[in-house]
Amino acid sequence: MTGCDCPLAGYCERHRVDKTPHLHRLCQTNQRYYAAWEEGRGIGQRMPKAEREFRESRRQPPPPVCVHRGEVVGKASCGCAGSPDVYACSVHTYAMERKLKPGGVKVATEAEKKYVDVGYCSDCEHFEQATAPAIYSAIETRNLIYHVYPAPGWLDAVREIAEHRSIFNGRVVVAIAVDAEMHADATRDQVQATLQPDQIIIAPNDPMLREAATFRSLLESILSDCPTEATFYSHVKGITTAGSTTGAMRWRRVMTDNLLGRSGDAMEHLQRFAFVGTHKMIWPAGQASPFPTRLTPAYPWMHAGTFWWFRHNRVAAKYRPETIAADRYGVEAFPAQLFPHGMAYSMWQPWEESEAAWPQSNPYDPALYATNFSR
Repeated sequence: MTGCDCPLAGYCERHRVDKTPHLHRLCQTNQRYYAAWEEGRGIGQRMPKAEREFRESRRQPPPPVCVHRGEVVGKASCGCAGSPDVYACSVHTYAMERKLKPGGVKVATEAEKKYVDVGYCSDCEHFEQATAPAIYSAIETRNLIYHVYPAPGWLDAVREIAEHRSIFNGRVVVAIAVDAEMHADATRDQVQATLQPDQIIIAPNDPMLREAATFRSLLESILSDCPTEATFYSHVKGITTAGSTTGAMRWRRVMTDNLLGRSGDAMEHLQRFAFVGTHKMIWPAGQASPFPTRLTPAYPWMHAGTFWWFRHNRVAAKYRPETIAADRYGVEAFPAQLFPHGMAYSMWQPWEESEAAWPQSNPYDPALYATNFSR
């Protein structure tokens, strides 16, 4: 075995290449291949620099831009590598992305070169993020895939989703997981009357895998590579929660109110991100996963709570059945099996969106929902 720590094939953040299942196996088992990637001369790393940089730029949305920043007025002629851009700024007159050297900088324009004082966007107290430009097509078709386990209280959760039924102009597919003693027909009839789905999947309940047991069937029932299609995934969260039931109910309601009650905002975010959810948690790379089962996704983050929208074309390009881990947290970890956290947006974020904020507050704490953290 080698030092490879990627659990699945796909994009390797360490070596910055896409690895097929075959290349992933070689990285895990063949020291020669692993060493080549470590040294930057492995398969996929020898493409021209311009092509590699272009591919890298397409993996992440553009960095945040301040509303006070204007057009480029010149280059910083300060001896720094790359001659960084200098922007017009409505607060500081001139601005740069980050501080490279102390003091003023010399701005090179077509007319002159002059020393000026500049503001630095990276630590500016006046920074106010502007809406980033769209990089993907607008969403036209919206689907719903939903997991139901009919424990006490389940119908209240379904009704919360049904309040927003008009959002979904595509397919609505529901999976119902039932135990042997449950009456599947009665549950099916209630789901049909409340949510009016296009398809209902009846499956035996797996108490170990829970919603992960039905996720593949739900996902594959709607997934396409259509660039104008998106799907919302959720489940009857909180009905089997031990401990803080109040916190679980508030958590569920916050996710529903933001992701469905503000669906127009969610669709705008999907023009810049592959996933849109809430409660984004990021932990330091290399640290043990916070999942109780110690499931380790490809990237160290998650949308805690497992309510999220996703773009079909972005997910379809990366999806393989093995990206759904056979683990009770396999669905919660699914977005992080495909993309780094920069490819996801959080619409309700009660803590800093950074690994520096780890460990975050307990999202089951009812007191967390006394404040509105909508974004």
